[in-house]
Amino acid sequence: NYPDKNPEIEEYLEEAEIDFIKEDIPKLLHSIQLGTDKILEIITHLQSFANLEESKTKIIDINQLIEQTLEIFKTRLHSLIKKENNILIKFNPGNLPKIECFPSEIHQVIFHLLNNATDALLEKQKQIQEGKIENAEPFLPIIKMISVYQKPQQRVVIAIEDNGVG
Repeated sequence: NYPDKNPEIEEYLEEAEIDFIKEDIPKLLHSIQLGTDKILEIITHLQSFANLEESKTKIIDINQLIEQTLEIFKTRLHSLIKKENNILIKFNPGNLPKIECFPSEIHQVIFHLLNNATDALLEKQKQIQEGKIENAEPFLPIIKMISVYQKPQQRVVIAIEDNGVG
C-alpha cells in the first residue's frame, strides 16, 4: 500500500484478476492433492495386485482382495463409461476367516465377473434408450457383491448380482 498508487500497476492487477487467483489457488491445490491421493491409492492397489501374480498359494483376507479388485475395477470403469451411465457397486463383506488360495486367480475371476455384470448393465441401458424395453422404469444400474463363510462346508462364497439383461 503505497501512498500514491500507480494506475498502470492497478490496471494490470485488475486485468490479471489477482483477487480471483488468490481465491482460486487454495481450491486448485486441494484438487491437486485429491488427485495425487487417488493416484497413490491406485498405485498401491496395482502393486498389491502385482504381488498376487505369483503362482503360489497364500493365506489371505478375501474381503481385502475383493476391495482391492473393486478399486482397480472402478478406475477402469470410470474410464470406460460416460458419466450418465454411472454404475453403483455395493459390497457387503461377510465375517470371513483368512483362507489359503491362489489370490491372482480369485482376483481374475472377480474382475471378469464384474466386467460381465457391467456389459449386462450397459446393454440394458442401450435397450432402454432404443425403446426395446417397454414401460421401463427409471433404471439405476447396480452391481451387488457379498462374501459369506459357510462353516459346515468350510468354504467362502462370493456372490455377484446385477440388474442388467441376461
